[in-house]
Amino acid sequence: STGSPITGMMIVSNFFVSFLSTEDKEDLKVVIPFLDITSIRKGKSQESDEYVEFGQLGLLPDLLLIKTRDNVELSFSIVYRNRVRDQLIKLWNDAKTGSAPITINLIRDHKITPDIIAVPINFSSDYLEKESAQEGVFLEYFEKHGRGLTLIKTKTLTNLVRQGIPNKFRAHVWMVTSGAAMLMAKSKSDYYPSLLTKGVNDATEIIDRDLHRSCPEHVFFSEHQAGRQILGNILKAFSWHNQTIGYCQSMNIVCAWLLLFVSEEEAFYLMSAICSYIPDYYHREMIGSIVDLKIFEDLVKIHLRPLYDHLKKIGLAVQLLSLPWF
Repeated sequence: STGSPITGMMIVSNFFVSFLSTEDKEDLKVVIPFLDITSIRKGKSQESDEYVEFGQLGLLPDLLLIKTRDNVELSFSIVYRNRVRDQLIKLWNDAKTGSAPITINLIRDHKITPDIIAVPINFSSDYLEKESAQEGVFLEYFEKHGRGLTLIKTKTLTNLVRQGIPNKFRAHVWMVTSGAAMLMAKSKSDYYPSLLTKGVNDATEIIDRDLHRSCPEHVFFSEHQAGRQILGNILKAFSWHNQTIGYCQSMNIVCAWLLLFVSEEEAFYLMSAICSYIPDYYHREMIGSIVDLKIFEDLVKIHLRPLYDHLKKIGLAVQLLSLPWF
């Protein structure tokens, strides 16, 4: 709920009911799995000061109220309310009795490293103070907009993420905002384990070769720790999951950092989401990286001309210097 009317559209599938705002002033998105719904009922506009408005018809007197298990209730002002309610209840009942997606628990606290190791980390008091303040801001957002799969995504959340996600909530926010939680919820519970049984493919040898270069300075990924095995599992499973990409260098580094905050299976779905957003980066020909390296070189030439001229004078290409950043 946002406290003021927002025009948008409801999108319904067999497993989800979604709302997407159509106003520039408030980029609001919410996706609710039917299994996370606890009630669908009729209501009057005076029952709630917070509602979501559809179309250009103004606020209708009859509302459709949808409540989630996170105790968030959304109020919709919608034409043909009774017809929509009946259809939603049918889909809701079908989801509860049929082959609906699993729900996953994202509402939990995360340590900076997995529980299987204990690494003492000494942060400055200034950092800890800022971290605590940011945790409070995120908790306030969760209280108002829900958590887990039903988290309401707004411009405020986008700004909070850009300011920095507290370590405690990184797993939660990464999974929800990337779409990885939805990918995981829609998949069969044995999908990831089944990929681990597929054996060797063209990517296996390259993955095995890269594992010892994946954050070796971190105790979790040292030679005799479980992290290296878990990382290999995810990368090999992904190479079967997305055979177009298979495996590309740098995927190991990204996945290793994810594993410091999320579980093995969550990291797999996060990698799947990331690669779907930037497919040209994770590509055997590295098309996305090549294009962005050239753009970056042009920007340096325009905005940092003395630096560009100096690098050119000593024979050091900007693209070679900046490759690790892309």
